[in-house]
Amino acid sequence: MQSRIRYLMEDPHWVTDGEWKESVLRNVLRRYVPETIKVGRGFIYTRDRCSTQIDVLLYDVSYPILFKDGDLVFVTPDAVRGIIEVKSNTDNNIVSTAFDKLADNAAMINHITNPIPCFTGLFSYDTDVRNHQRLLHLLKEKSNGDIKRVITHVALGTTIFSRFWSYSPEGRPNRWHTYSLQNNLAPAYFITNVLEWLSPHSVNANEKIWFPLETKETRKIDEIGLLD
Repeated sequence: MQSRIRYLMEDPHWVTDGEWKESVLRNVLRRYVPETIKVGRGFIYTRDRCSTQIDVLLYDVSYPILFKDGDLVFVTPDAVRGIIEVKSNTDNNIVSTAFDKLADNAAMINHITNPIPCFTGLFSYDTDVRNHQRLLHLLKEKSNGDIKRVITHVALGTTIFSRFWSYSPEGRPNRWHTYSLQNNLAPAYFITNVLEWLSPHSVNANEKIWFPLETKETRKIDEIGLLD
């Protein structure tokens, strides 16, 4: 395992143009997540394989860490509470590639016995994506009908926000809703949804404090089901 870690650390992929934007999001999340959760970057390691690099890795501090150097960590799947892919800008092709990576990594984390998938998100500072139906169909396509491969949250630019509902506000199971949020609220909703996923009882009990809109369902523009 140690030789594998050394090999990955020497990979030139470590130096990326978007690293500072990943760092910005990590620092924002650190201000708000519970003390039981750490925010880093790194890899998920199993007996059989290692994940691709994860830009933002949320992990439970009560679990042991395989390797740590600054923000860089190697953890086992049971320690992971969330994974986020960060992009400076996105088009349909970039989104599709990012979804492939996220779905593959999510499948390493999620267990079939848990009906609620791990927080798995794509956060893009800007976007050229305009086709909301295409976005939803990509989310469905990459999951391949498997709850373990579900991408739970997407924020593209300042207005496009998608989330996966195990049960939607209308009571329908396993659906993605896409919203058009004005006033640059998509990034804020993404971050607040991270907190809701990590601490659902607290955030939902104080919903009017955490969420700026009375209900974002009035801003829903489309939806699709995992098994539609």
